[in-house]
Amino acid sequence: MSRRTLYFIYFLVCIASFLYFPKWKLSGTEATLSWDTAGYYWYLPATFIYDDLELLAFSQDILDKYQNTSHFYQAFEYENGNMVMKYPMGMALQFLPFFLIAHFIAPILGFSADGFSLPYQFAIHLESFLFALFGLWFLRKILLNYFSEKLSSLVLISVYLGTNYLSFSSIENAMTHNYLFTWNAFLIYNTIKYNQERKLKYILFIGLSLGISILTRPTEIVSALIPLFWNFDLNRGGGWKAWFTDLAKQWRHVLLVGGIVFAFGFFQLLYYKLIGGDWLIYAYQDQGFSFLSPHVYKYLFSYEVGWLLYNPLFFLVPFGLMWAIKSRKEGSVAMLIYVTIYLYVVTAWDYWLYGARAMVQSYAVLGIFLGFAFEKLLKQKVLKWALGFLIIFCFYYNLWWTHGVHRGAYYDAYNSTKAYFKHTFLRWRVPLEYKKLYDADEIFIGERQAVNVLKFENFENDSIVAAKGFYLNNSVCDAINSNLEFSQPIVCEIQKNENNWLRVSADFYTEKREGDLWKMPQMVVQIKMDDHLVKRSFFRTSRILSECKIQKLYLDVKKPDEPFNKLEALVWSAYSDKLYLIDNVRVDEFR
Repeated sequence: MSRRTLYFIYFLVCIASFLYFPKWKLSGTEATLSWDTAGYYWYLPATFIYDDLELLAFSQDILDKYQNTSHFYQAFEYENGNMVMKYPMGMALQFLPFFLIAHFIAPILGFSADGFSLPYQFAIHLESFLFALFGLWFLRKILLNYFSEKLSSLVLISVYLGTNYLSFSSIENAMTHNYLFTWNAFLIYNTIKYNQERKLKYILFIGLSLGISILTRPTEIVSALIPLFWNFDLNRGGGWKAWFTDLAKQWRHVLLVGGIVFAFGFFQLLYYKLIGGDWLIYAYQDQGFSFLSPHVYKYLFSYEVGWLLYNPLFFLVPFGLMWAIKSRKEGSVAMLIYVTIYLYVVTAWDYWLYGARAMVQSYAVLGIFLGFAFEKLLKQKVLKWALGFLIIFCFYYNLWWTHGVHRGAYYDAYNSTKAYFKHTFLRWRVPLEYKKLYDADEIFIGERQAVNVLKFENFENDSIVAAKGFYLNNSVCDAINSNLEFSQPIVCEIQKNENNWLRVSADFYTEKREGDLWKMPQMVVQIKMDDHLVKRSFFRTSRILSECKIQKLYLDVKKPDEPFNKLEALVWSAYSDKLYLIDNVRVDEFR
């Protein structure tokens, strides 16, 4: 049965990868070789096509042609003037075979052999697809070591459809997490086989999986704890002493694994020495860890890609873990140690917003603990039905937000807020206006009543605005860009009454909309008591503004409970060079 389930999941992976959201044939920042993935891959064209691993002078031409990232952050200038890659070379090493195939085929098919044309995109996507299939195959083999065919099938389909592994195995599959999931599954499988048969080939495979994983992400050294502590048993006589004695008997194999890992790591050290002049370079620069104050709560529960918020199925992991430890299941202590330390490391990373995706590689372990939780719950009738409901809900919930992040384009988990999550939860169609809730924390829904116009400004008599020399529909208008940072402030008196909402609206026009989130102009409304700020709200206008079209945008703000007497509104553009025209600003109060 589990084999049929595996083939069914393979079918779903194929549908998602090649029909639902085929990143390999998309352009710009949606392409397979974009953002971080482009950074993993950059070693290959630099080495095999442009022969420029030192200065990467070709990089800007690639960005200009393919627009696959907003700016070139994938490398930085080191002390000696050379450009050093931000990301380790592990993924580039894994991409190499399919890169070479694409490089051979591209000119034959009439495509540019520049490393980023369609054959390269497809080749890397195809390889990543195959890696996902291998990862699921090894996970099934692991699960069958612990559970029945039926239970293994349930865990397998739950990990795929009920978690963000769906996205990172089928859509964003060229990122590290899909590959590392497969290598971790391969590691666990060979650890099990080694402890059953003690054959050299399994040690070599353990070394291979650890070597490539650590070369891909150095923090994956934590995975070494799995084979290291696999036979540790808390209830075994002798405890630590017995474990160390057993380990000492295998010292040759331990050294062999260490040697393989070092051999892979040496390639990265050699790269740093040849390009940067130093054997060790911290390539993440200003990004680092806060080990004394990890961001545990934010990482797990934040509306910005909080791991458990978007993957609630894993709330069952602690129950499965306790049952596994209590029952002295094979490898349970090793996997507990791994999960604990791995979670500590990923939550200590200061840029915790990369969030839930960093846990994907641990699902080969967490899937086992899910299996133990399922096994225990399925033995009790009431809990059996509750588990069934939870699994079905997680499937639906995961499909909802996965679709929203990709094809539906109504959910941006990396910038989500409590207000946006609350208003859009499980909605498959989201009004455009709701995107304001990525910035503001409130929005008026319904038909406005008792609308009272407090102020209207068309700038016809404003000499300061007129001096800027901009016109919209042959009328004087205000304008902003990086050189005109602020629009003319609109100020009016307001008071507390039955009309408990305020709306600031204006006509906007731009020929080129700012796409960079951090450069987007902001419509800002401030409520004050004299010069004291009482409340502030804003939204980034480019979230909902179209190009080459006059569009009325507005921001609704609820009157605060604190005393107030004044409203100030303006549009701020500190960093964008895109020109925005603004006219017919109006302030209403309503209920």
